Amino acid sequence: MTKVYESIRVGTLEDITEQVRKKIDEIKGEFVVIVGPESRSKRGIDPQIDQTLNILMEELTPRKAAEITARIFGVGRNLLYQRTLELLSETEEKQSKTD
Repeated sequence: MTKVYESIRVGTLEDITEQVRKKIDEIKGEFVVIVGPESRSKRGIDPQIDQTLNILMEELTPRKAAEITARIFGVGRNLLYQRTLELLSETEEKQSKTD
């Protein structure tokens, strides 16, 4: 660290916000917050999107199901195509466990 009052905090945005609130009177000078993307597991997918993908995949290819769902929900087609592959994999895992 190069400055007298410099400190580094690592955590979620909520954690850092709480830390700053608790020490607001002790903070001297400016501070910088670097925010990275949320982990994929935290972002999650809306359950309605999963439900729509599952219904469409009963009749359509994963690519076509992702394309239509993307148009309905205004979500990226590539993201939803990856999700269709995840759903197919989860379905296969469940089926292999019951066999």
